[in-house]
Amino acid sequence: MSVKTAVVFGGGAVLLTPRMPVLLQKYEEAVGLRREFLQNTILRGGPDNIFVRAEKGQLTLTQMVSQFEAECQKSATNEGFSLPAQFSIQKLFKQLSTALKVNQPLLNAAMKLRNHGTH
Repeated sequence: MSVKTAVVFGGGAVLLTPRMPVLLQKYEEAVGLRREFLQNTILRGGPDNIFVRAEKGQLTLTQMVSQFEAECQKSATNEGFSLPAQFSIQKLFKQLSTALKVNQPLLNAAMKLRNHGTH
């Protein structure tokens, strides 16, 4: 029997810094949202949430932004409050795109593993 080794890397949780929840919390504080509102809204989507669908190529960035905005509005309504006037998923994503950096040493390690037949 042969032994197989696998290394699995998740995009947002491992290869990007700083961690996404930290940036989401900073945005929540900046616009006056409840702590962990955004993270909880994402998690309510379950294993097929919009971020997972986008990672799989099932949504464009434009679709993802639009659907996440709608999910946030629905979550706020269900929790009995209105989103702050300055709330904007588009602005959040612009902030994320400038703040998130690839953890290059980890990406290099993953590429080396893949190039040596471990994928």
